[in-house]
Amino acid sequence: HVGLTQAGLTPGKADELLASFSATNTAAGHAELAQRVANEVVLAIKRMQQEVRDDITSWHSSESLKASKMTSTLIDALRRLLKVGLLPYDDVDPSSVLDAQADEADDWQWDNTPEPAQRSQYMQVLLANLQPLLSNRSLEWHQQVVAQGLLVRGLGKQLVARSDELICARRFHHRGSRHLGAVIGVELKKRLSMASRRQGEAEFYIFSLASFFPFLQVVTDMQRGGFVYWKRGDQDGRQLVYEKVLVGMDALYQFLRNAINKLPDNLGEDDGPKVVLPDELNDPPRCKLVESPKCTGHASELSLLEGPFFDGTIDDLDDFDLSCTLGRDQ
Repeated sequence: HVGLTQAGLTPGKADELLASFSATNTAAGHAELAQRVANEVVLAIKRMQQEVRDDITSWHSSESLKASKMTSTLIDALRRLLKVGLLPYDDVDPSSVLDAQADEADDWQWDNTPEPAQRSQYMQVLLANLQPLLSNRSLEWHQQVVAQGLLVRGLGKQLVARSDELICARRFHHRGSRHLGAVIGVELKKRLSMASRRQGEAEFYIFSLASFFPFLQVVTDMQRGGFVYWKRGDQDGRQLVYEKVLVGMDALYQFLRNAINKLPDNLGEDDGPKVVLPDELNDPPRCKLVESPKCTGHASELSLLEGPFFDGTIDDLDDFDLSCTLGRDQ
């Protein structure tokens, strides 16, 4: 299963092929199955090639790159830039919450955000479960908050994230500064797919760099559960980021309740003599994502337009120039 998914097959397709193999007892059947596997791998390679072409088109046709359109290649490059090691929090299988139908359409279905009426319903359910916990900690709930992150050298492209729901410290209640006080973000999806996971991870990086606080990002379909991302610490020059799979909405709500309950009571106060900016928060233990240690300066720049990959070839996907200078968006 690991080999098939690493070759580019979706978890659903890998499961289907392995089940067929287990049910086949003849040499002819195994040969036919081997041909099917080969065909699926070829299709997966073609999808990855198309993804690369889409990456190139995205850089050259738009002034910004949205977190919602983050491909596998780009999220890998972003991890390298920030020196991030992404780790599973435990051994829960991500496929337990992924929508198999959405997973098959992964990179070809960019936008699976909820319809406005559905989003409003989701928001009301979230508020009913979590709002009572916020007021006692000087926190506020906001919708559709935008954060702008890394700038790309040359064309001036910028990574942009829009959080469906954002829990912020009250002192940053003005519209233009809400991302600075971001504590927890929630991205709402119709269906959970691999693309949804990449969007959630990308939003975590962008809002984490924009916020003054250790940040927590959730992506959910409000049915199966979802994924959550946070930075646990540093090791061997890398920032360790956890991805936790939350199976079912009860688990997701309990996780968020615990995270909110453990926030300092004065985290969002705006009438005290001193701003409370903790380096770490608890349950889960998490700390502030930082710019790469080798990057200094004010403007965030990501040099992905330089080198053979973004010149339009796909011969060497590892040949990225990730020299950069990073800084928080103003």
